[in-house]
This record gives sequence, C-alpha cells and structure tokens, in this order.
Amino acid sequence: MKTLKLALAITTATFLTSSYAADYKLAVIDDNDTSKAVLAGQYDQVINLGNVTELDQQAAFEKSVNQCAAHIQVGKADEALSMCSLAIELISEIDVNANKRRELTAYAYSNRGIAHSLKNEYQAALDDFSAAYKTKRNTITRANLKTAQSSLKQLQGHVAP
Repeated sequence: MKTLKLALAITTATFLTSSYAADYKLAVIDDNDTSKAVLAGQYDQVINLGNVTELDQQAAFEKSVNQCAAHIQVGKADEALSMCSLAIELISEIDVNANKRRELTAYAYSNRGIAHSLKNEYQAALDDFSAAYKTKRNTITRANLKTAQSSLKQLQGHVAP
C-alpha cells in the first residue's frame, strides 16, 4: 500500500468574488506528479490529465483533489466542484487509517468550499467549511471556516435589510 502524503500550497489562494475578497488555504495531495505542477503554477498540465476514474482508487483520489485545486486556481468553479465531489466519493474506498481518512476528507470538503465561494454560493461554501472542520479540526480547516464566516458577515453588512 502506497502512503498518502499531504502537502499544502505554500501561499494562500486569494479569490475576488462579486462582493468580497477572501484568502483560503488550498490543500494539495503529494503524489509526486500533479502536486508539484499545482504548486509550481502549472495548472493546465494538471487539468489536462484526462479522466481520473481510469486510475486505481488512491491515484484517482489524489489526482481529483489536485485537479480540483488547479481548477480553483484558474477560476473554473464548476469543474473544481466536480473534482472535489469526486474526491469526497473516492476517499471512502481508499485503504488508509481512520485518522488519515478524516484528514483527507476534511481537505476535500475544504477545497470544495473554496470552489463554492468562487461561485458566490456562500451557504454551500460555509456548509463545506463547517463539514471540513467537524471532520478534522486543524489550523487549515479552522482558518478556512473563520475566513468564510468573516466574509459572510462582511457580505451581509453590505446588504440592505
């Protein structure tokens, strides 16, 4: 069994939506292939890999998370949502211990929350960030949840009653 390693993008991803800017921490799975391309900003290389479901479950999970991250970085929210949702489905079939499964699931939800925020789907984003934090409480899931909560408050402050 190959060990799944987690690497996180060194910089935060900044997204400008119609009403606010938010900084989120984007998770990338270290697969010695697509993760390096994402971290180097070579998003098209990762996006153009093709159908990840033709791979074994673990490789498909890794690549779907990283394709989600690449799509987020280029602003393709619908594609990112699709890849993050696929990752959430695939994680249940990967042979890892329960703690690692929770961690990986949390990062997939967190990335999907970022994709929702790109589409100005604030409640769906908040739901995913909350699911990520409830699944695995750590600095990344906490930071993204707090950023989403703060951004939503800021947005609500600009809406007339």
